[in-house]
Amino acid sequence: MLLVPLHVRAYTKLSPIDELEHIDYMFRSPGVHPVIAGTKLVEPAMREEACRGLDSIYPTPPCSTKNLKVSVFQDQGYDTAYIHPPTYYDITWAAGEVVKHATGTKSWVTAWRLVGALWLAAGLVLTYAAGLRLGAKRLPLVGLLVLLASAPSILQTNSTVTPDAASTLIGAAVLYLTSRWEEGGRWRWIALVGIGFVGTAIKLQDSIVVMMIALYFLLRVRNGVTMPTTAGQDLTTGVDSTVNRGQGSLLRQGARVPLRLVQHAQTRAVGIIAMTTLAIAAAWTILQRVTETIDPNKILVNQQFIVHSISLDQIASTFGIFLAPVPGAYVPPSTENVWTIDMANLLSWLLLAGIVAAAIFNARNHAIASLARATLILAVLGGPIFVILNYLSMHQYIPMPPRYGFTLLPAMIVCTADAIRTRWTGICTVAVGLLSVAFVAYALA
Repeated sequence: MLLVPLHVRAYTKLSPIDELEHIDYMFRSPGVHPVIAGTKLVEPAMREEACRGLDSIYPTPPCSTKNLKVSVFQDQGYDTAYIHPPTYYDITWAAGEVVKHATGTKSWVTAWRLVGALWLAAGLVLTYAAGLRLGAKRLPLVGLLVLLASAPSILQTNSTVTPDAASTLIGAAVLYLTSRWEEGGRWRWIALVGIGFVGTAIKLQDSIVVMMIALYFLLRVRNGVTMPTTAGQDLTTGVDSTVNRGQGSLLRQGARVPLRLVQHAQTRAVGIIAMTTLAIAAAWTILQRVTETIDPNKILVNQQFIVHSISLDQIASTFGIFLAPVPGAYVPPSTENVWTIDMANLLSWLLLAGIVAAAIFNARNHAIASLARATLILAVLGGPIFVILNYLSMHQYIPMPPRYGFTLLPAMIVCTADAIRTRWTGICTVAVGLLSVAFVAYALA
């Protein structure tokens, strides 16, 4: 939470990652659907960019301009953030009211940027809680979370106005709700609805973490379902099931497998999560369609992505894009140095080694192994999945930015913390995390 205010003070320009559009959305909040396709930028948002400047080569009008023309701003002056639900903006608006009065800042943008510290802190705390529930040790959890919190791309995201600021919290909330569901209880199914809501209602692209947790549940089903192999060997027990059994017995056992899959708690959990996610995504998509005042494909920023076909090369180019989201996301050169870059790369290699180790070699339990495998699969295949979905739904080819994988980071943290077993290694992880904080603070000072 201390690094975010330092970043907000050091980085005053608007981020080129659509921050102008998100600020415009914020000036219209709160509301259920304040921004629709065809909405033009409001004057306060344009004034912020004119006076703060834009971290891009795109020219902005001087701050002294009395009458700002919407047409001179990027994206023809349209607010392209209409694709996002209002959840992030309404929550940030409410928290911004408190932060603005508590800090005494005169700028709404500064207040909304500072709220990013709350989003990040909540995500870190919830990741820590979920990690403990899943069996990870405290020291490596703390060290890895400090490394994550001081990563330049994470700080950049949480120090600007963007729904990506909620990514760490979303990934952590999904993990925590999953652990609560597995503990049982009368109201455990509410956690599944919460997973679908959290993973979709803030930003539809965050649904990658929903896909990951659904795959995690399906991998967990394997322990509870017995299936015969072609040689007659039981996959769960390893005993030859053809002994003292006839052909009819094998057929009856195989026929029961689909029924067991349907009756399994994890399978039903996937169904509830999928229904919740699809219902929210469909409702939001329909609401966009019926309220739009312009064909979204006529906006220049959308036109550049429209394609009539998609090639295997375009799909393959996004394989593994989420394996290293931290060093791959945008960071202003003015807010980093060689030491912070090295620390971000170190974190990335640690997380990659951690999920591979937990997925293949030395997971502490089956839950961690399944989580690591599900995370690894979605980190590799998440990019191609989104590319295909975008083409099928909108006839667009959109190369996936690495930041869309931020919601997978809490799972990577937990799996890597599980792979760190000795106390001294945990202490070294904490020491490296604190060193990273010092490097970042120096770069922002």
